[in-house]
Amino acid sequence: MAAGIFLAPVLALLTLLPERPRWPLLRGAGVVVATLGALLGAASTVDWIVNVVPNKWDAHDAFYSDVDLYTVDCRRDLGATVGARARPFYLSKAVWFGYAGCQPTFAPAHRDNAQWALTIGEPLFGKDELRTLVAGRRRPDEMLSVVCPRAAAAAAADPVCAYALRKAACHGLGRRLTECQLTPAQQTEAAR
Repeated sequence: MAAGIFLAPVLALLTLLPERPRWPLLRGAGVVVATLGALLGAASTVDWIVNVVPNKWDAHDAFYSDVDLYTVDCRRDLGATVGARARPFYLSKAVWFGYAGCQPTFAPAHRDNAQWALTIGEPLFGKDELRTLVAGRRRPDEMLSVVCPRAAAAAAADPVCAYALRKAACHGLGRRLTECQLTPAQQTEAAR
C-alpha cells in the first residue's frame, strides 16, 4: 500500500515527459495512473453524495438532542433574539447545543487543554455546570437564567431544571423551552 501511495504521484508525473520518451511504456503508465486518480476521486465524491449524505448527514440530531438541529428556527422555537449579549446561562443537557447555537452564552466547560487561555472542551452539565456558574458569579446578588426543555419528562430528568420549575419564577421561551430565574440562594440550594 505504501509503495502504491508513493509511486502513484511519481508515475503521474511521467505524463509530463515529451511525446517520444526513451521509455514509452512509462509515459503510458503515467497517463493511466493520472486518469485513474482523477476518476477515482470523482467516483468517491459521487459515492459520498449518493450513499452517505442521505443516510447520515440529512439530520443533525446528535448532541444529546432528539431534535434535528438543522430544522430549528432559533427565534420561534428557542426564543433567541437578534442583538442579544452573551451572558451566563444554565443550559439543560437536552437543549444545550440547540440553544447555545442560537443564543450567545457563556458556559462552563472542561478545561481539556492547559496551553490555551480559553476554556476549550465539552461543556459541563448538571450540578457540575451549576456549581461552576455559582462559583463564577460576578456579583453576590446576580440572578441566573436556567433554560430547560418545555417537555415535562425531559425537564424532570435534569435535577437543576426539576428544582427550578418547582421553586423559581419561570416563563416560556419560544415553543420548546422554559426559562427560570434562580436567586442566589436558590442557586446555592440547587447546586447541593
